[in-house]
Amino acid sequence: MKKFTAMTLVYGLFRYVGMLWALRTILTDAYMVIEVIMMLLLQGMMAIRVYVLLGKSKRVRAALFIGFFTTQVINLSVVVSVLARGGSLKANISVFGVDTCYKPLSESPWVFPLCCSALLVFELTLIVLCLYHAITNLKRPLCTSIMCYAGSIASLIVRQSLIYFILAFVSVLVTAVSQAPSLRLVGLTRSLLAAYYLDLNY
Repeated sequence: MKKFTAMTLVYGLFRYVGMLWALRTILTDAYMVIEVIMMLLLQGMMAIRVYVLLGKSKRVRAALFIGFFTTQVINLSVVVSVLARGGSLKANISVFGVDTCYKPLSESPWVFPLCCSALLVFELTLIVLCLYHAITNLKRPLCTSIMCYAGSIASLIVRQSLIYFILAFVSVLVTAVSQAPSLRLVGLTRSLLAAYYLDLNY
C-alpha cells in the first residue's frame, strides 16, 4: 500500500482543484458571451421602442443604428479580445516541489471601462430621446398643486417605461465604476500576485 504523504495531498489538491478551475474558466467565458448577447438584445429592444415613440423618423433610425452598431462592435471586440488573449502572461512557480503556473489576465486596465462607457453613452442617448418624447407629449394637469404635477410626472414615467431605461443605465454605470482602475482593488491584487509569483521564479 502506497504511503500517504504531504506531497500526495499537495499533488491531489493541484490536480482536482485545477480541474475545478478549468470548469470555472469555461463558465466565466460562457457568462461573458451570454452577457454580450443579453446586452445586445436589451439595447436593441430599447432602441426599437425609442424609434417607434419618435414616429419612425429616418434621421432617428440612422442615428440609432449607427450608435447601436458602434456600441455592440466595441462590446463584442472587448469580449473576443479578452477570451483570445486572456492569460497570455505566464509565471512558472514551484510550490513544495510541484511545478505549476499562474496566468493573470493580460487585458489593459481600461478595456472594461471603455466598453462600459460606450454602452453608457448609447444608453444615455436612449434616455434623452425618450425624455424628449415624454416631455413634448406631457399634458398639463387640470389642477395646479404640487401633488397633481407629481402624479402627472409619475404617470408619465410609468407609461413611457422610463424606470426601465433608468435602471438599465444605472446598472451599466455601476459596472463601469466598479471596473475603473483607480477603484478596482482586484486589479491591484492581481498585479501584486503576479509580481510575487514572478519573484518566486528567481
